[in-house]
Amino acid sequence: MISTVAYSWKNLISSKIFDFSKESWERICRFQETTIHLPQENLDISMASSGNGPPLVFLHGFASDRSCWSLIWPFFMKGYRIILIDLPAWGKSSYQSSARYRPIDQAERLEKLREIMQLESWHLIGISMGAAIAGIYAAKYPERMQSLTLLNAAGLSSDQGRPMVDDSLLKNNPLVLEKASDISNLWRHVFFRQPFLTRLYTPALTLEYLRRLTIQKKLFQDLIEDPYSLEKYIFDIKTPTQVIWGQQDRLIDVSCLERLHNARPDFRYHVIERCGHLPILERPRTTAKLMKQWLQTIA
Repeated sequence: MISTVAYSWKNLISSKIFDFSKESWERICRFQETTIHLPQENLDISMASSGNGPPLVFLHGFASDRSCWSLIWPFFMKGYRIILIDLPAWGKSSYQSSARYRPIDQAERLEKLREIMQLESWHLIGISMGAAIAGIYAAKYPERMQSLTLLNAAGLSSDQGRPMVDDSLLKNNPLVLEKASDISNLWRHVFFRQPFLTRLYTPALTLEYLRRLTIQKKLFQDLIEDPYSLEKYIFDIKTPTQVIWGQQDRLIDVSCLERLHNARPDFRYHVIERCGHLPILERPRTTAKLMKQWLQTIA
């Protein structure tokens, strides 16, 4: 009984800290939250924007939402209009079981969103699944792109086999939690050294992942339906592109970057040492600096 009560209080405290941190920065910096409806699929896309200047759009990865960029976007408050998007089925955006959520589907929804927002073009920044979506979008809609930044991108081949699809990974899939203890497996795959804040969030994140178990199983199957979703489009990208990778990524091996470099040597590449799958959380200052320098060179 004592351990059960203690764990309940731990969950409560973690949830309060998590909810506060997700929304407080947006409120403090006067982000405007907007929901845009896509009538054909009956999907609502939640987003938050702030600032003036060229649109800088951030796309999160699997099992995440727009709050994952909270340590990055403050570096870009001057000179850009920051747009943080909850991709359909994630965060505050809606989910429809009849819809598909492959990277190509999300890229097409992103273009519908741009049309509704009446934006001529934008800079796209994506991590993991979000990078696959951003890269496919850049290939399909080059006239709408100003620049592209890919971080630890999904949808590419590696020297280690098929990223995120190998039997050894799927038997104990770190991205789909079946029980509370699975969160440790997730952290082992995505971090080289787990940031302190994620330790505070762990109970809240665990509850959220378990609550969405059925949905996340469906979303993961859509994600890996085509494990090379981005690779097929890589030669169609005409946009100035930067690629950033964590050297110790255990989820999507850094050899993806090396192979990509062989195919597209015209892209700019950076490897961050002592960093895993989420440089935006493990090495935010270094990551933001690389991104900012890149944007300045193409301005």
